[in-house]
Amino acid sequence: MVTLAISCLFVPSALAATYQVTQITDNEIDDFSPQVSGDNIAWYAKTGIATSGFPTTAVFFFDGTTITQISNESTGSKFPKISGNNVVWAGNTEGRNEIFLYDGATTTQLTSTVDTSESNPQVSGDNVVWQGDGLFLYDGVTTTMLADPTFPSDHRVSGNNVVWRDDGDIFSYDGVTTTQLTSGSGDNVSPRISGDNVIWRNNGEIYQYDGVSTSQLTNDGIGKIRIETSGDNVVWEGNFHPDDNEIYLYDGVTTIRLTDNSFDDTVPQMSGDNIVWQGGSKIFVFDGVATTRISDLIDCFCANMSPHVSGANIVWTGHDGNDWEIFMAMPIDSPSNASFVTGSDLNTLDVDFGSVAPYELVAPIGFDIANLLSAGVTARLDLDSISGTGDTTTLTTDLAPFTELDAGSFLSFEAQIDTNVPGLYNATYQLDFTDALGTDQTLTLNVSGEVLAPDFPSNASFSTVSDQNVLSIDFGTVSLDAAAAVVGFDLANLLGAGTTAHLDLVSITGTGKTGTLTTDLAPFADLVAGDSSSFEAALDTSVPGLFGASYALSFTDILGTSQTLTLSLSGEVALPANDPNIPDLIYDAVTGEVILDPDGSSIIGYSLRNESGAFLPGNFNPVLGGVATATSIILEEAAFGSLASPASIGNVFPAGMDITELFQFLSNNQVSRSLGTPLVPFDLIVVVPEPSTYAMAALGLMAVGALGWRRRCSRLMPG
Repeated sequence: MVTLAISCLFVPSALAATYQVTQITDNEIDDFSPQVSGDNIAWYAKTGIATSGFPTTAVFFFDGTTITQISNESTGSKFPKISGNNVVWAGNTEGRNEIFLYDGATTTQLTSTVDTSESNPQVSGDNVVWQGDGLFLYDGVTTTMLADPTFPSDHRVSGNNVVWRDDGDIFSYDGVTTTQLTSGSGDNVSPRISGDNVIWRNNGEIYQYDGVSTSQLTNDGIGKIRIETSGDNVVWEGNFHPDDNEIYLYDGVTTIRLTDNSFDDTVPQMSGDNIVWQGGSKIFVFDGVATTRISDLIDCFCANMSPHVSGANIVWTGHDGNDWEIFMAMPIDSPSNASFVTGSDLNTLDVDFGSVAPYELVAPIGFDIANLLSAGVTARLDLDSISGTGDTTTLTTDLAPFTELDAGSFLSFEAQIDTNVPGLYNATYQLDFTDALGTDQTLTLNVSGEVLAPDFPSNASFSTVSDQNVLSIDFGTVSLDAAAAVVGFDLANLLGAGTTAHLDLVSITGTGKTGTLTTDLAPFADLVAGDSSSFEAALDTSVPGLFGASYALSFTDILGTSQTLTLSLSGEVALPANDPNIPDLIYDAVTGEVILDPDGSSIIGYSLRNESGAFLPGNFNPVLGGVATATSIILEEAAFGSLASPASIGNVFPAGMDITELFQFLSNNQVSRSLGTPLVPFDLIVVVPEPSTYAMAALGLMAVGALGWRRRCSRLMPG
C-alpha cells in the first residue's frame, strides 16, 4: 500500500475531524466501486480481456492488512457489496450471472440457475437479497423467495428487514411478514431502509415509513435523486439549479442544505452522522459538525469518484495519473508519539562507542525511531528536521527527514564514529517531529566516544622496507624530441612496532628546472602504515640542455609529526650529430659575435628574426655583398654570389646565452644554400673560449651538431 496524509477543510472549523488517507491499491489495473464496512473493503478490478473481447473482472477484499482476490476472473464479477466480513457479488458462470458470497474465509456460490441470471445482490449481516426470477433472501442457512417474478427491483436489506419496489409500489419484509407500504400512486421509486425506517421518492418528494406510519418529509418542489438513509437521517441529491446539483440532509427534524457551490455534488452516501459525496472531481465528508475535503489534486490524483462510508471510515476510487486505485480515509483519534524504542516512550537516547583504537573500523550502533500506537487511529509521524551540535563530523548518523511513519511502525538508523583523529568526542542531535494534527515533539540523541592516539608517529620514506629520505633519479642523456622519459618511484609510510599514525603529504615545493623535470605528485591524506603510493617523474625532451630539479615533500600526521623527503631529478636532452651539409651559425657566448660557416655547403642568403627586438644592428657586418637588412628584430642578406668560407657578421647577438637560450632566442632562422633549393634552419653552435667545449641545437626541424674550431663535443661546459 502507498500511504499519504491529507487534511484540507472545505468549511474551516476547530471541531472538524482531521483525516488520514491510505492508498489501498497500487497496481497496473483499474480498481472500481469500493464498499466499506468497518475496516474491511471490497471492490472489483479489470484484470484483462476475455476471448469475447469484453473485459474480465475480479472481486477483491481488504481486511485492514491484506488484499485477497475472492472471485474467479470473469466478464461479470462487478459491484460487490459488503457487511462485516461478508461480501456478495454477481459473477458470470457459463453465460449466466450467479450470486456469490465470501464470508471472510470461503467463497460460496449461492445460486445455480438454468435459464435466468441473478443480479444486484445486497447484504446486511448474514442476510443476502438478490433479484432473479423473483426476489430472494438467503439468511445464512435457507434461501426464500420474497416476491413473485412480476417486477421486483431496487431492493435493499438492513438486518432482517428487506424493502423493494414492485409494479410502482413499495413493499417491506420484516423477517416474517411482507407489507405493502404504498398503494395506487404508481410513481414510488428508490426505496431505502435503515433498521425499521424506510424511505422512498414519489413525484419528486421524499416519504418515510417508521414502522408504524408514513409521513412526507419534503414538500419543496426541488427534484431529488439518489436518496439514502441511516437511522433517522436522510440525505439526497437535489436539483436546486437546473445544471447544479447540491446535497441536502434531513436529521429527523430539519432539512439542511450541506453544499452551495458552482459544481455538481452527487452520489451522497450515509452512515450515522457521516455523509460523503462527490463534488466535482473531489470527495467531501460532513461529520455532523463541518465539511472536510478529503481528496485533493496531489501527485496527479486529478479525478475521484464512487465514495462510500461506514461509520467514520470512507473509501473512494481515485486516479493516480496512470490508472484507478482505491483510497481509504479515517479520522485521526490520537496524535503521533515519537520514541527511540517500540515498547515505551523514550525521548532521550545515549549512544556511547567507548574507547576505540585509531583507524579501527568500528561497527555502527543501531537505533530505532518508532511511532507508538495509541487508542483508535493514531496520526502518522513526520521527522521534519535534524539539528546537530558538537562533534558531528566525527560522530555521525544516517538520519534523514521522513514522512508518514504509521503508528505501531518504526525505522532503523545507525550512528558511526570516525576513528582517524584521536580525541574525546561528544555530539547531540535534536530531532523535531510533527503530524497531521500539528503535534510537535522532540527527541534527543546523544552520541559519545573516544579515539585513542596511535602508538607511533608516521614514517615517510622513498622505500617500502627501509627509512630513505632522499631519492635521486638521473634520466641520463636522451635525444631531442624523443618520447618523454618516465621513471616511477614510491612514497611509503613505514610500519612501527605498534599502531602507527597515518601519513599526510601536505605540500610539494619544487626548485630548478621543474618545467622540464616534472612529477605527478599531489598532496594526499591518511596513507596507512605499511602501505605506499606510486608516482612518476618525467623528463620533457622538447628542449635541449642539461637540467636539474629538486622537490621538497613536506609530511605530517595526527600527532603533529613533521617530516621532509627530498627528490632530486637530473637529465640531459642532447642534440643529434652535426649535419655537414647544413651551414652553421656559430655564436660566441662571451662577445655575442656571430660567424656564418657554409660547413661544406654554400650560403647565398639568410634570415634571422627575434620578436623581442634584441638584435644589435649597429654591429652588423654584411658578408654576402648583396641586399641587407639590419634592425633589432630582423637580420637578413641576399646575393647572387655565394659564401664558401666562414665569415663574421659582427657582435649582433646579446652575450651570455647558452644553447637552450639561443634556441629560444631565434624565432626565425633560415639559410639559402643555392638557387632552387629549399630554405633550411642553420645548425646552431654556442662557442665558449678555452677550455673549448661547445653545444649546438637545431631550431625547428633541422639536425644539430657540435663544432668548435675543428673540434666537436656534446655538451656546453663553463669556460
